[in-house]
Amino acid sequence: LAPKDFINKSLMAFRRKELLRFVQNDIERVRLTYATTEVVLYNMAKDKPKPSWKIRYPIEAEADQNEVRSLMFRLEDLKALNIIDPGPERDTIAKTLTSPKLKITLHTAAGDQSVRLYQPDPQSGEAIAETTADGPLYRINPALIRDLTKELFTLQDKRLLGLDYTDIAMLSVKTREHQYVLINQTGEWLLEDQPTEKISQEAADLFVSRVANLPAEERVMKQSAPLAPYGLLAPAAEFVATGKDGKTMGKLTLGNKAGNLLYATGQRLQGVFQVRPDLLTQIPSKADLLAKVQDKTSAGR
Repeated sequence: LAPKDFINKSLMAFRRKELLRFVQNDIERVRLTYATTEVVLYNMAKDKPKPSWKIRYPIEAEADQNEVRSLMFRLEDLKALNIIDPGPERDTIAKTLTSPKLKITLHTAAGDQSVRLYQPDPQSGEAIAETTADGPLYRINPALIRDLTKELFTLQDKRLLGLDYTDIAMLSVKTREHQYVLINQTGEWLLEDQPTEKISQEAADLFVSRVANLPAEERVMKQSAPLAPYGLLAPAAEFVATGKDGKTMGKLTLGNKAGNLLYATGQRLQGVFQVRPDLLTQIPSKADLLAKVQDKTSAGR
């Protein structure tokens, strides 16, 4: 390296490379602005040990906590590979920066931080970040633009039933072979038509949590569509959950198989989706739930 390059490289090593500096818990909201759309996320658990995210725009919806957490870690990783200070080179590059691929704004009580990400030349793929109109420009890893470009569906809570496992007071189960209703009475599951019979709490807990937590893997149709072609009018299984307030709040319908996935609809998300098929083979019959208790009783003798 020439002495000047060596000095520049040494100076770069000491300069701050993080484009956004934040503590996740301090963030009140995150605004992701794309070319044609915008997503706004609110932290509903500010000042608590762990943020809890909710989508407030373009729709009000529960957020996929893992996806948003992953997004926040990516924002922490948003670092400059190279800094272009104000001067002729910066001025030349600035002229090529017309519309950003993405603008990220973090809102906190202490103030706002924002960064715009550009890809002016698709051929070279070079990515440039800008934090202020007249400050330095930053070369960044182009893969970060892809990683930070999130569809609304990706950020949404994709558990289709639409009711959290802990909020379910009653679950109606209907398949081509079985039909029964599970009721949670003071923390214990029982069968609606055999309330005096003991059933396996472990088996019932596991089954109800599987129904509540089944996520959509792929979206087939954004809007409501004719359901017959997907086997959803005469479904393979249908689950209706009632909340503790007595109102029906959750529904999950499983239809035909397509490749390794099943077609499905759910209360939480509008449209037709595909889910993993495992749940279909994990639905216990009433006899299974009762037999598991008898098996345990026999084993204990």
